[in-house]
Amino acid sequence: MTDEVFVLDRITAQPGQARAVLDAYMANYVPNAAERGMTLRHSWVNPPLALNGSHSHTLTFIWSVAGTPGWWQMRLTAAFDPSVGAFWAALKPLIIERFRTFHEEASKHV
Repeated sequence: MTDEVFVLDRITAQPGQARAVLDAYMANYVPNAAERGMTLRHSWVNPPLALNGSHSHTLTFIWSVAGTPGWWQMRLTAAFDPSVGAFWAALKPLIIERFRTFHEEASKHV
């Protein structure tokens, strides 16, 4: 079993904005996150089909970091990087909601 913490970002785009959200995330967020020690493992869309502009898509991004030390590195470097807050502020008009959760192997804690 590897010592990894998983970071789940879930973003619900405004109707018709999923492509713009995905493009911005991949171009602007992903490279900086990689510098903070994050590895993008998956990028998913729900529902998994093209919808017309009157419906929303939810984008889910699964990241991994190297255990608890990697989690702290990610958190602390993001806290002092103004580009992180600027990215989320710029994305805000394109999204309905977003949330981030953190996960680790259950057997380590329960």
